[in-house]
Amino acid sequence: MSDHPDPRIATTSPASAGRNALAAKVLPLAFIVACMPVHASVPSISTGKAISGMCAACHGSDGRAVVTRYPNLAGQNYQYLLHQLEAFKAGKRKSPIMHSNTLDLSRQKMKDLAAYFANLGPRSCTTGKDKPRG
Repeated sequence: MSDHPDPRIATTSPASAGRNALAAKVLPLAFIVACMPVHASVPSISTGKAISGMCAACHGSDGRAVVTRYPNLAGQNYQYLLHQLEAFKAGKRKSPIMHSNTLDLSRQKMKDLAAYFANLGPRSCTTGKDKPRG
């Protein structure tokens, strides 16, 4: 039913006007949510492990460096590792080797690597040469 004298022009009732206003608010939100990736950058430990081979030469195959010149990555804090990778890539932290190693890493791959190394346990305090003296 229309309240307008010309039957070709339809007007809305207060109830349908309320539904239209609600739809005008909800539909754009629904569109945005529908367009978002389902797995919005959740770090993958298994993917991090699969791509960690490039780190092994300096930081060890298990994230525990065999040469003291290079830091251990195993057991480091996830946010710390991610921040360092981002800083190397951006050139904010200076290391020609690390800069070149991070250039091709996407943010997702950096998250994956950080998750993998953070998930590994840190090096034990007692090794063969660290035995207590007595």
